[in-house]
Amino acid sequence: MNVSIRTPAMGENWHVLSESNMKHLYYSVAQTIAHHTVTGCNMSAGDMLGSGTISAPEKSGYGSMLELCWAGKEVIPLPGGEERKFL
Repeated sequence: MNVSIRTPAMGENWHVLSESNMKHLYYSVAQTIAHHTVTGCNMSAGDMLGSGTISAPEKSGYGSMLELCWAGKEVIPLPGGEERKFL
């Protein structure tokens, strides 16, 4: 999973802000399904489950702008001199 951003000043180029992996999820997919079904709520073909934000222990793998900018306390530098704190 990666988090990328593209601004009008960047043209067609995307800038990768972070990269992570599903191995950093709090619950695995199997655990999520078990938790969902343990109370009798059956799963059916076509059901969708959301994982929430996939993050990582180090800043290079944070999964949201809120984490990347420490709730607006740090700027996120972008190519061309642009900066972001929030979208």
